[in-house]
Amino acid sequence: MSFEREKPKFGASNPALNTIHDSSRGEVVSWIVGLVVAVLCLYWAVGLATDFLARKISDEQEAKWFAGDRVFGLTGFKSTSGAEDPDFLRCQSLLTQLKSDKSLRSLPYNLYYSNSTTPNAFAAPGGSLMVTQGLLDLVKSDMGLAMVLGHELGHLQYRDPLRGMGRNILMSLILAVFVGGDASAAQFIVGMVENSYSRDQELRADQFGFKLLFSTFHRTAGALEFFEKMSEHQSSQIHALASMLSTHPFTPDRIDALRSLEAALRKSQDSHHQK
Repeated sequence: MSFEREKPKFGASNPALNTIHDSSRGEVVSWIVGLVVAVLCLYWAVGLATDFLARKISDEQEAKWFAGDRVFGLTGFKSTSGAEDPDFLRCQSLLTQLKSDKSLRSLPYNLYYSNSTTPNAFAAPGGSLMVTQGLLDLVKSDMGLAMVLGHELGHLQYRDPLRGMGRNILMSLILAVFVGGDASAAQFIVGMVENSYSRDQELRADQFGFKLLFSTFHRTAGALEFFEKMSEHQSSQIHALASMLSTHPFTPDRIDALRSLEAALRKSQDSHHQK
């Protein structure tokens, strides 16, 4: 009498194997959730530390530690004395007028030039601002350029470059020590949080720059030129997603916010004149 050996059953009919698979999936999910929570808590703690330290650094110390020649000298950017482009000189004149505002921090605001064809501008710790040839080619009106400069002055006013640099350095060091060589997952989580944080910074800098423009020149016509031209080149479908992932808010949203601010400023001005 012979007996046929029962073959092992796999899939849904094998409860033991399914239990192992479920357990493995549960462990993976728990590990991912734990990593996300740990990185977010770490990022929050680092943010508090860098914000505290940034507030403790005086304007004089920041200007001394991050002089423009040190920041840009190694990257091929030209100083104000090295750029002869008429549009750049006009941009420099606009910055001179904007930085006369007494509410600005006591930093040695200097303008630097890059021959990059990509329209861009950014601020660095210490009071340095950089504009590209691409920006000068794109934005032709004085108010349009002044708004871009005012936006970057807003970043400096709120110490955004200093905070960002400190946060990135601390997070990189911590991830290298605790995560090791492969920190891609943790860096992705940090990047997503940093994008959201940066969007808030961008909107705040927009508001500051627009108010600075209004108080300096008492007019805002043409101030949105850069935003409007960038919006013309953007697909609404693409940037509906990009507004969630990019460090810059969706351009039409920024235009709407600034137009609302402009209406409020003009209403306040008219009310003041009527008194």
